[in-house]
Amino acid sequence: MGAVLTYLARAPVRVGFHRFAAEGLYCGDLYTHRLTFNPYLHIAQSMVTMVRAAAARADQVPLLKEAPPALADLTLPAFSPTAADRAALGELLTTAGVPEGAEILLVNPNSSDLLPLRRWPAARFTEVCRILRERRPGAWIVLTGAAHETALGERILADLARGEGGAARCVSLIGATSLRDLLTLFTVARLLVSADSGPPHFAALTDLRCVTLFGPETPALYGPVNDRNRALSLGLACSPCIHAWNRRVSPCTDNRCMTGMSAARVAEAALAQLDG
Repeated sequence: MGAVLTYLARAPVRVGFHRFAAEGLYCGDLYTHRLTFNPYLHIAQSMVTMVRAAAARADQVPLLKEAPPALADLTLPAFSPTAADRAALGELLTTAGVPEGAEILLVNPNSSDLLPLRRWPAARFTEVCRILRERRPGAWIVLTGAAHETALGERILADLARGEGGAARCVSLIGATSLRDLLTLFTVARLLVSADSGPPHFAALTDLRCVTLFGPETPALYGPVNDRNRALSLGLACSPCIHAWNRRVSPCTDNRCMTGMSAARVAEAALAQLDG
Protein backbone atom coordinates (compact mmCIF):
# COMPACT_ATOMS: atom_id res chain seq x y z
CA MET A 1 0.00 0.00 0.00
CA GLY A 2 2.83 2.41 0.85
CA ALA A 3 4.46 1.78 -2.53
CA VAL A 4 1.19 2.47 -4.36
CA LEU A 5 0.53 5.69 -2.44
CA THR A 6 4.09 6.86 -3.05
CA TYR A 7 3.72 6.16 -6.76
CA LEU A 8 0.36 7.92 -7.01
CA ALA A 9 1.83 10.94 -5.22
CA ARG A 10 4.26 11.32 -8.16
CA ALA A 11 7.21 11.54 -5.81
CA PRO A 12 10.41 11.76 -7.91
CA VAL A 13 12.31 9.55 -5.42
CA ARG A 14 10.54 6.40 -4.25
CA VAL A 15 12.61 4.17 -1.97
CA GLY A 16 11.67 0.66 -0.88
CA PHE A 17 12.60 -2.98 -0.58
CA HIS A 18 12.48 -4.82 -3.91
CA ARG A 19 12.04 -8.54 -4.38
CA PHE A 20 14.78 -9.05 -6.97
CA ALA A 21 15.08 -12.89 -7.06
CA ALA A 22 13.72 -13.55 -3.55
CA GLU A 23 10.28 -14.38 -2.24
CA GLY A 24 8.26 -11.96 -0.22
CA LEU A 25 6.33 -8.78 -0.74
CA TYR A 26 6.43 -7.68 -4.37
CA CYS A 27 5.73 -4.05 -5.20
CA GLY A 28 6.20 -4.19 -8.96
CA ASP A 29 8.33 -1.47 -10.53
CA LEU A 30 6.96 1.37 -8.41
CA TYR A 31 10.26 2.22 -6.68
CA THR A 32 13.02 4.35 -8.21
CA HIS A 33 15.57 3.36 -5.52
CA ARG A 34 15.45 -0.36 -4.79
CA LEU A 35 16.94 -1.90 -1.69
CA THR A 36 17.53 -5.54 -0.98
CA PHE A 37 16.00 -6.63 2.33
CA ASN A 38 18.80 -7.87 4.57
CA PRO A 39 17.35 -10.33 7.14
CA TYR A 40 20.50 -10.04 9.25
CA LEU A 41 19.91 -6.37 10.05
CA HIS A 42 17.72 -5.13 12.85
CA ILE A 43 14.63 -3.45 11.43
CA ALA A 44 15.82 -0.11 12.85
CA GLN A 45 19.02 -0.41 10.84
CA SER A 46 16.96 -1.29 7.74
CA MET A 47 14.85 1.83 8.11
CA VAL A 48 17.95 4.03 8.36
CA THR A 49 19.44 2.45 5.25
CA MET A 50 16.17 3.15 3.44
CA VAL A 51 16.42 6.85 4.27
CA ARG A 52 20.07 6.97 3.22
CA ALA A 53 19.25 5.20 -0.05
CA ALA A 54 17.11 8.18 -1.08
CA ALA A 55 20.33 10.16 -1.57
CA ALA A 56 22.14 7.39 -3.43
CA ARG A 57 22.37 6.91 -7.20
CA ALA A 58 19.39 4.93 -8.45
CA ASP A 59 21.56 2.92 -10.87
CA GLN A 60 23.44 1.32 -7.97
CA VAL A 61 21.52 -1.94 -7.81
CA PRO A 62 20.78 -3.23 -5.27
CA LEU A 63 20.99 -0.51 -2.68
CA LEU A 64 22.43 0.38 -0.22
CA LYS A 65 26.11 0.01 -1.07
CA GLU A 66 27.50 1.27 2.23
CA ALA A 67 27.76 -0.06 5.76
CA PRO A 68 24.62 0.23 7.87
CA PRO A 69 24.79 2.13 11.16
CA ALA A 70 25.74 0.06 14.18
CA LEU A 71 22.73 -0.72 16.33
CA ALA A 72 24.54 0.68 19.37
CA ASP A 73 24.91 4.01 17.57
CA LEU A 74 21.18 4.45 17.03
CA THR A 75 19.86 6.81 19.69
CA LEU A 76 16.27 7.68 20.47
CA PRO A 77 14.91 10.97 21.80
CA ALA A 78 14.01 11.04 25.48
CA PHE A 79 10.44 11.76 26.50
CA SER A 80 10.06 14.43 29.20
CA PRO A 81 6.53 14.87 30.61
CA THR A 82 5.23 18.35 31.29
CA ALA A 83 3.67 19.44 34.57
CA ALA A 84 0.27 19.04 32.90
CA ASP A 85 1.19 15.50 31.83
CA ARG A 86 2.15 14.57 35.39
CA ALA A 87 -1.00 16.12 36.81
CA ALA A 88 -3.21 14.24 34.34
CA LEU A 89 -1.49 10.96 35.13
CA GLY A 90 -1.75 11.62 38.87
CA GLU A 91 -5.49 12.04 38.50
CA LEU A 92 -5.78 8.78 36.58
CA LEU A 93 -3.81 6.86 39.19
CA THR A 94 -5.72 8.39 42.09
CA THR A 95 -9.04 7.56 40.45
CA ALA A 96 -7.87 3.99 40.00
CA GLY A 97 -6.91 3.80 43.69
CA VAL A 98 -3.13 3.76 43.34
CA PRO A 99 -1.63 5.68 46.28
CA GLU A 100 0.82 8.48 45.58
CA GLY A 101 4.44 7.35 45.61
CA ALA A 102 3.61 3.64 45.29
CA GLU A 103 5.92 1.39 43.31
CA ILE A 104 4.19 0.73 39.97
CA LEU A 105 4.73 -2.40 37.90
CA LEU A 106 3.07 -2.36 34.49
CA VAL A 107 1.68 -5.35 32.63
CA ASN A 108 0.56 -5.06 29.00
CA PRO A 109 -1.40 -8.28 28.44
CA ASN A 110 -2.14 -8.14 24.72
CA SER A 111 0.04 -8.05 21.63
CA SER A 112 -1.98 -7.45 18.49
CA ASP A 113 -5.25 -8.64 17.03
CA LEU A 114 -3.50 -8.57 13.66
CA LEU A 115 -1.00 -11.25 14.74
CA PRO A 116 -2.73 -13.63 17.19
CA LEU A 117 0.31 -15.94 17.20
CA ARG A 118 2.12 -13.37 19.34
CA ARG A 119 -0.39 -13.68 22.18
CA TRP A 120 0.56 -15.15 25.53
CA PRO A 121 -2.31 -16.85 27.41
CA ALA A 122 -4.26 -14.45 29.63
CA ALA A 123 -3.98 -16.92 32.52
CA ARG A 124 -0.19 -16.57 32.42
CA PHE A 125 -0.45 -12.79 32.69
CA THR A 126 -2.76 -13.31 35.68
CA GLU A 127 -0.16 -15.53 37.32
CA VAL A 128 2.65 -13.04 36.64
CA CYS A 129 0.56 -10.30 38.29
CA ARG A 130 0.03 -12.55 41.31
CA ILE A 131 3.72 -13.44 41.63
CA LEU A 132 4.92 -9.84 41.28
CA ARG A 133 2.43 -8.63 43.86
CA GLU A 134 3.52 -11.31 46.32
CA ARG A 135 7.24 -10.79 45.78
CA ARG A 136 7.09 -6.97 45.84
CA PRO A 137 5.13 -6.02 48.98
CA GLY A 138 3.62 -2.56 48.54
CA ALA A 139 3.93 -2.58 44.75
CA TRP A 140 0.87 -1.96 42.60
CA ILE A 141 0.23 -3.87 39.38
CA VAL A 142 -1.24 -1.64 36.67
CA LEU A 143 -2.61 -3.14 33.45
CA THR A 144 -2.23 -1.08 30.28
CA GLY A 145 -3.61 -1.43 26.78
CA ALA A 146 -5.92 -0.07 24.12
CA ALA A 147 -9.65 0.48 24.58
CA HIS A 148 -10.65 -2.65 22.65
CA GLU A 149 -8.64 -4.72 25.16
CA THR A 150 -10.71 -3.59 28.16
CA ALA A 151 -12.48 -6.93 28.47
CA LEU A 152 -9.13 -8.73 28.66
CA GLY A 153 -8.08 -6.55 31.59
CA GLU A 154 -11.38 -7.15 33.34
CA ARG A 155 -10.95 -10.90 32.91
CA ILE A 156 -7.47 -10.80 34.45
CA LEU A 157 -8.70 -8.79 37.45
CA ALA A 158 -11.65 -11.18 37.86
CA ASP A 159 -9.29 -14.18 37.83
CA LEU A 160 -7.09 -12.48 40.41
CA ALA A 161 -10.12 -11.76 42.59
CA ARG A 162 -10.94 -15.48 42.74
CA GLY A 163 -7.49 -16.38 44.05
CA GLU A 164 -5.72 -15.87 47.34
CA GLY A 165 -5.33 -12.18 48.10
CA GLY A 166 -8.03 -11.24 45.63
CA ALA A 167 -7.33 -8.36 43.29
CA ALA A 168 -5.68 -6.22 45.93
CA ARG A 169 -3.10 -3.76 44.57
CA CYS A 170 -4.03 -4.63 40.99
CA VAL A 171 -5.88 -2.12 38.78
CA SER A 172 -6.51 -1.58 35.10
CA LEU A 173 -5.89 1.55 33.06
CA ILE A 174 -6.64 -0.28 29.81
CA GLY A 175 -8.42 2.12 27.49
CA ALA A 176 -8.02 5.01 29.94
CA THR A 177 -4.74 6.50 28.73
CA SER A 178 -3.71 8.60 25.77
CA LEU A 179 -0.27 8.07 24.25
CA ARG A 180 1.12 10.96 26.34
CA ASP A 181 -0.49 9.48 29.45
CA LEU A 182 1.16 6.16 28.69
CA LEU A 183 4.59 7.70 28.11
CA THR A 184 4.23 9.70 31.32
CA LEU A 185 3.29 6.51 33.14
CA PHE A 186 6.47 4.94 31.80
CA THR A 187 8.50 7.69 33.49
CA VAL A 188 7.11 6.90 36.96
CA ALA A 189 6.77 3.11 36.76
CA ARG A 190 9.57 0.70 37.65
CA LEU A 191 8.88 -2.09 35.17
CA LEU A 192 6.87 -3.16 32.11
CA VAL A 193 6.05 -6.78 31.23
CA SER A 194 4.63 -7.06 27.73
CA ALA A 195 4.13 -9.36 24.80
CA ASP A 196 5.87 -8.30 21.58
CA SER A 197 3.95 -5.13 20.67
CA GLY A 198 4.22 -1.33 20.62
CA PRO A 199 4.56 -0.43 24.34
CA PRO A 200 8.10 -1.81 24.83
CA HIS A 201 9.23 0.31 21.88
CA PHE A 202 7.48 3.40 23.30
CA ALA A 203 9.17 2.65 26.64
CA ALA A 204 12.56 2.95 24.93
CA LEU A 205 11.95 6.72 25.00
CA THR A 206 12.16 6.54 28.81
CA ASP A 207 14.33 4.87 31.45
CA LEU A 208 11.76 2.14 32.11
CA ARG A 209 13.04 -1.43 32.34
CA CYS A 210 11.09 -4.00 30.32
CA VAL A 211 10.61 -7.70 29.82
CA THR A 212 9.27 -8.47 26.34
CA LEU A 213 7.99 -11.88 25.23
CA PHE A 214 8.92 -12.99 21.72
CA GLY A 215 7.64 -16.08 19.91
CA PRO A 216 6.80 -16.10 16.19
CA GLU A 217 9.07 -13.10 15.63
CA THR A 218 12.64 -12.56 16.78
CA PRO A 219 14.14 -9.90 19.07
CA ALA A 220 17.26 -10.01 16.91
CA LEU A 221 15.32 -8.08 14.28
CA TYR A 222 12.46 -6.48 16.19
CA GLY A 223 13.65 -5.99 19.78
CA PRO A 224 13.42 -2.49 21.31
CA VAL A 225 16.50 -0.39 20.61
CA ASN A 226 17.85 0.06 24.13
CA ASP A 227 19.76 -1.88 26.78
CA ARG A 228 16.98 -1.72 29.38
CA ASN A 229 14.84 -4.34 27.67
CA ARG A 230 15.21 -8.05 28.33
CA ALA A 231 13.77 -10.17 25.54
CA LEU A 232 12.54 -13.65 26.39
CA SER A 233 12.28 -16.31 23.68
CA LEU A 234 12.15 -20.09 23.73
CA GLY A 235 14.29 -20.22 20.59
CA LEU A 236 12.33 -22.99 18.89
CA ALA A 237 13.63 -24.26 15.56
CA CYS A 238 10.45 -23.03 13.85
CA SER A 239 10.85 -19.46 15.14
CA PRO A 240 10.60 -16.93 13.65
CA CYS A 241 7.80 -18.17 11.41
CA ILE A 242 6.55 -14.65 10.63
CA HIS A 243 8.91 -12.71 8.37
CA ALA A 244 9.24 -10.70 5.17
CA TRP A 245 9.36 -13.76 2.92
CA ASN A 246 5.95 -15.12 3.88
CA ARG A 247 4.11 -11.78 4.11
CA ARG A 248 3.87 -12.36 7.87
CA VAL A 249 1.49 -15.26 7.28
CA SER A 250 2.32 -18.49 9.09
CA PRO A 251 0.73 -21.95 8.80
CA CYS A 252 1.11 -22.38 12.57
CA THR A 253 -1.98 -23.26 14.61
CA ASP A 254 -0.10 -24.17 17.80
CA ASN A 255 2.10 -21.29 18.96
CA ARG A 256 4.18 -23.23 21.46
CA CYS A 257 6.81 -20.51 21.13
CA MET A 258 4.44 -18.51 23.36
CA THR A 259 2.36 -21.10 25.23
CA GLY A 260 5.51 -22.97 26.25
CA MET A 261 6.79 -19.96 28.19
CA SER A 262 5.94 -20.27 31.89
CA ALA A 263 4.67 -17.49 34.11
CA ALA A 264 7.40 -18.32 36.62
CA ARG A 265 10.13 -17.69 34.07
CA VAL A 266 8.65 -14.36 33.04
CA ALA A 267 8.13 -13.26 36.65
CA GLU A 268 11.71 -14.17 37.59
CA ALA A 269 13.02 -12.16 34.63
CA ALA A 270 10.89 -9.22 35.75
CA LEU A 271 12.15 -9.42 39.31
CA ALA A 272 15.74 -9.65 38.05
CA GLN A 273 15.15 -6.46 36.05
CA LEU A 274 13.94 -4.73 39.21
CA ASP A 275 16.91 -5.95 41.23
CA GLY A 276 19.32 -5.10 38.42
